[in-house]
Order: sequence, then C-alpha cells, then structure tokens
Amino acid sequence: SSAKVAFDAPPQRIISLAPNLTELAYAAGMGPHMVAVTAYSDYPAAAKKLPQVGDAFHLDWERIVALKPDLVLAWKSGLSAGDRAEFERLHLRLLVLEPRRLADIPKDLRLLGRVAGTGSVAESAARAFERGRDALQRKYASRSVVRAYFQIAASPLLTVNGEHIISDVLRLCGARNVFADAPLLTPAISSEALVGARPQI
Repeated sequence: SSAKVAFDAPPQRIISLAPNLTELAYAAGMGPHMVAVTAYSDYPAAAKKLPQVGDAFHLDWERIVALKPDLVLAWKSGLSAGDRAEFERLHLRLLVLEPRRLADIPKDLRLLGRVAGTGSVAESAARAFERGRDALQRKYASRSVVRAYFQIAASPLLTVNGEHIISDVLRLCGARNVFADAPLLTPAISSEALVGARPQI
C-alpha cells in the first residue's frame, strides 16, 4: 500500500499525475516542491503555472525524466499497468493514492504531510476538511433521500458506481446513486437503463 513508502528526507521535486492529487499536494504543504502536473490541474492557481507532463491518457516520459522528480504522485485507477512498469524501469519513486471515500481524503492529506515533512499544514487541512464534511452531514441527515444520476460524459453516457468517491459525496448530501450497484467504477449505460433507473435529479 501507499503508506509503506519510506523517505530518508522530504522529497524536493514532486510531480502530480492527476488534478485531484495536485490539489491534495498543495493542501498538504507540498506546493514549494511541485515541479510539474498533468492537464486540468487548475487548482490552486499556482498549479496552472507549472509545466504539464501529459494528461489522463498519455504521459510525456522525456519531460518527466528531464525534470528529475524524487516523487511522483499517481492516481491508482488513472495509472495503466504499462505506465506503472515504466516508472519502475526508470527507478522513479511513485506514491499511488486512490481516495474512494471522503474519509480517505484527510487520511491522504496526513500521509502526504508525513512524506513531505509538513505535518502541521496537512493536519490543519485535514481537520478543515473533516469539519466541512461533518457540517454537511448534519445539514442533510434529516432530509428524505433523493434518487440521483451523476453523468460524467454524454456520448457514451458515462456514470459512476457506488465505489466511486462521487457516490460518497452524493450520500453525504442526501442523495442515492441510482447506478450504485453497477459492476464497473465508471460504467457506460444506455438511455433505456437511465430511464429505467428513474432518477429524481
């Protein structure tokens, strides 16, 4: 698991391979050591100024190697087996994260804080996140549950199942994902299936 990554000294040159991880890295205090990101890493604003080394489908290996990272943050379901093998071949240190529940986010923030030696920054970010989540939980606790469909792409129609963190966000806010039981994390569905699922929103 990712928590087993051991460091002699905090990493000084960090690359993030996903926008969500870029945001977590900055929140955990890694900002000064970020040297590159991938496409759509637009938060916080500082991330927009960094060079890009690819997107969700293709990595620019020459650029990655040239930047000499001592840590690469990767997102498990966004990392192909081939890419993982290439990182091993190049002896580049990978930290693979995959938050599936909202509770994983403060956990990952604290882990990044330990890795970066920025524990107090990461701890306050984690606590702020937990406070926000708890406030939403209280706000929606007594409301009746709404059947929701979450669309991530229009053609083909793509949604998320109950294992995806988006489903956890829906649950928190009093909604139930109508495709929670789908076997794939991001399934393609038919318009008939969508009508049959009878979402209210």
